[in-house]
Amino acid sequence: IRLRPPLAGRGRRGAGFVGLALLVPLAVAWVALDGTSAVLYRGGLVATGIGVTLVVTACVVAPSSLLNRAMSVAPLRWAGLVSYGLYLWHWPIIVWVDQERTGLDGLSLLALRIALTLGITIASYVFVEQPVRTSSIGKGRSAGLALATLVALIAFTVVAVPGGRVDQPTAGTRSTVPIPPPPATSNEANDVATS
Repeated sequence: IRLRPPLAGRGRRGAGFVGLALLVPLAVAWVALDGTSAVLYRGGLVATGIGVTLVVTACVVAPSSLLNRAMSVAPLRWAGLVSYGLYLWHWPIIVWVDQERTGLDGLSLLALRIALTLGITIASYVFVEQPVRTSSIGKGRSAGLALATLVALIAFTVVAVPGGRVDQPTAGTRSTVPIPPPPATSNEANDVATS
C-alpha cells in the first residue's frame, strides 16, 4: 500500500522548510555535545529526539522538498538499510578498539573503528539479518552459516584487538584511588587511649 503524503501545496513546502531548518541545530548538537554533556540530561535528549522526528516527518509529507532529496542520496539510503547493524555494532567496537589497545589515536583510530564497524555490519546484514528476514535461516546451510558468522563477529570484537595493559603507578605519579590507613595495632591503640 502506498500512502499519499497528507499535506499539499504550502503545507508541504512549509514542512520541508521546517525540517531543513531543524538540521542546523541538530548538526550543532551532534558536533558540540558529547555523551556527558549536562544539557543532554536536562531536556537535550528529548529536544533532539523531537527534532529528528520532525525531520523524518517532513521528509514523508514533503517528498519533493530539498530536504527529502538531500536525505535520499545513495550513501544515506544504504546507511538506513543497515542501520540496525550500525547501531548494534558501533558501540562495542568504540569501547573495545581504543587507544590503549591499538596504540592509535585521532583520525587513524577513528578510521579503524569506522572500517571495523562497516565490515562487521555488512557481514551481519548479509549472513545473519537477511536470512532471518527472509525466513531462510532454517533452510540448508543458512542456519549454520548465520550462527558461525554471529559467533565469529562476537569473537572478533572481543579478541581481535590486542588486550590493553594496566600500568603500575611509578614514582612521581599519584593514585586516584584513596588508600585507607592500616588499622592500628593493639600497642598503638593503648598509646592513644593513655595519652
